[in-house]
Amino acid sequence: MKKKLIIVLTFLFALLLIGCKGGNDNPPVEGFNWSGKEATKITVVKDKLAEEYDLEEFTIGMITVKVEFSDGSSHEFTCDDSHFALSKEITTVGKPRLQIICTDDAGNEIETANFTITIVSYTTQDTRAIEAANNAIVAKRNGDKIDFVVAKTNGLASGQLQYSYNTEKMTLGEVTKGSAAGYVNVEVKDGKISLGFANDENLEEGAVICSIAYTGDYRNSELAINEEFENTCWMVAQDAPVLVADVTYHVSRK
Repeated sequence: MKKKLIIVLTFLFALLLIGCKGGNDNPPVEGFNWSGKEATKITVVKDKLAEEYDLEEFTIGMITVKVEFSDGSSHEFTCDDSHFALSKEITTVGKPRLQIICTDDAGNEIETANFTITIVSYTTQDTRAIEAANNAIVAKRNGDKIDFVVAKTNGLASGQLQYSYNTEKMTLGEVTKGSAAGYVNVEVKDGKISLGFANDENLEEGAVICSIAYTGDYRNSELAINEEFENTCWMVAQDAPVLVADVTYHVSRK
């Protein structure tokens, strides 16, 4: 009995040692202790930079850096860590040349890294697209849904549209009919959204045709109107449908 007890205790102690060793080899970045650490090099992780950033949403926490220390260790950090600061505030669109400044616990600068990013304004893009249109239907993000909205109209009551998207980036799910639309039919298949809607009278600006739940990367999903499909819309004029030739189909990145 004693031999069995000794064997079991020895086995448990060995497991404990293995667990401790594994934990010490790869300490978590969260709660990383900077005390006594001397940074020798800091680099921006370019593979984790987005193609573009929205002016209204950009924060330093969207940037990831790798820090190498004098003891030979290294860690990746998102720059919302208190040891990082941005060289200047982002206030306009463009391709600013920026610098991430790494500081010690006392706030003294110890290392820097230069990089360039593209800053755009999705709000401005949406505004310009709608302003330039006579009639506009916009697909835009709404939480974890995509709303198809009549954003501007001289008279739109019905239509048949088709959008395409990258199935590797985004998965579409449940469809909800907009309260303003009388009838909506949506089919989602093989990277295509086929959308048909009809109403007894022209829809007002802001009317939601339908919403589709989604998971995945909306901004990089390549969601766009399918130009090969016969996308058409009609308006109600004197109780009869009239084809509308000048419709803009805009996909918001916001």
